[in-house]
Amino acid sequence: MNAIVKRDPFAGFNGIQRLMDRFWDDPFWGFHGCTSQLKNGNPMPIDVTSDEKQVVIKASLPGIKPEDVNVTIQDSRLTIEGKVNSVEDAQKDRYVIRERHSGSFYRSLALPKDLEDDNVDAQFENGVLVLTLPRVPEVKPHAKTVQIKTR
Repeated sequence: MNAIVKRDPFAGFNGIQRLMDRFWDDPFWGFHGCTSQLKNGNPMPIDVTSDEKQVVIKASLPGIKPEDVNVTIQDSRLTIEGKVNSVEDAQKDRYVIRERHSGSFYRSLALPKDLEDDNVDAQFENGVLVLTLPRVPEVKPHAKTVQIKTR
């Protein structure tokens, strides 16, 4: 026996609602989402740690030279981009499996507003890019009494 199922025309919007809820509820939403991937959908793995003094981002870039990587910060958005050049001639070889790719890549992350983007430390060692972004020192408000003079 066939069942008739009523179609919900708004069912596709449930994912958008969850995405918007996550955006407003999670201050580090940009670290988990809103990123672009490598050419074939392989992610650029990152780790992000945060404390009261700094945010540290570690990105795995195996086989990539430091001079082939560009890091920019604009409007509280960090972008890591670059190009992987393959020395193998893809036309000459008959691959059975080919998972290493060449071409350009990038990943973009939303950053918290309280970071000093003028004082970023970037280190590249053994295929791992480590970016350390210090937090802006909190300015503690202080009260000052102003004397009012009479004439």
